[in-house]
Amino acid sequence: MTELASLDDPIEVLVCGGGMAGLCAGASAAGLGARPVIIEKGTEPGGSMRMSGGTIWTAPSMAVMETWVPGGDRARQRQLVQDLGPGLTWLDALGVRRTASIDSDRQVGAEVDVRQLTERLVSVIEAEGGRLLTETALKSITFGDDGVIDVTVIDGGGDRRSVRARSVILATGGFGGSQALLERYMGPYVGAMLLRANPRNVGDGLLAAICAGARTSPSMWTFYGHTMPALPADPPSSQWVSMTQYYTQDAVLVNERGERFFDESRSMA
Repeated sequence: MTELASLDDPIEVLVCGGGMAGLCAGASAAGLGARPVIIEKGTEPGGSMRMSGGTIWTAPSMAVMETWVPGGDRARQRQLVQDLGPGLTWLDALGVRRTASIDSDRQVGAEVDVRQLTERLVSVIEAEGGRLLTETALKSITFGDDGVIDVTVIDGGGDRRSVRARSVILATGGFGGSQALLERYMGPYVGAMLLRANPRNVGDGLLAAICAGARTSPSMWTFYGHTMPALPADPPSSQWVSMTQYYTQDAVLVNERGERFFDESRSMA
């Protein structure tokens, strides 16, 4: 952990998680003059983003959003609809290349190369004096009396180290890789579904935040998913995009008895 030992004390901005959210947060902080430190538990940055198809999209209007996601949070939906364009323009300014545009009556946005996106965000962070540390995972956070946050991290060898930060951003992803958390929040039958999620996402940020006094949201039982082959199929992450059934909204789903069991056009968000 010699790299951690060489960091400023306290760190200006500590970002926990080096996926899309964490790298964008780090690049934003760097652009505002901070020297962020991003810790990533994997051997390389990118997180779940590297396992995705690289599509960045939303509904073209609130009318469309409300039609397809009637139960969502209106304030967050409006922010997404209004800010996607400026967000893509920001990525353009950082040198992220759009590989295709998305423009239909249901979706607008762009496709990007996830590896190039990762590389550009890391480059921007490091060019402004920020640091990226891989094989470094969040363990816990506590608030000191001096207003500085004490953060315990674990390296790839299992060694623990404490660092201090003036601000901490949690971007460690979900908890799809934790069977215990899946059963706690989603019920005992989650094991019947194929996991299309980063196996390293085991709720590090969630558990650290709860231990520090945070509360969970009221929708912990919901998740973002796609129709995939049923178990025992177990395709590698490199084949997830090609094996995903993206036409679900235009199809009828039936169970093993040939019975329709769900309104396929309905969103639970």
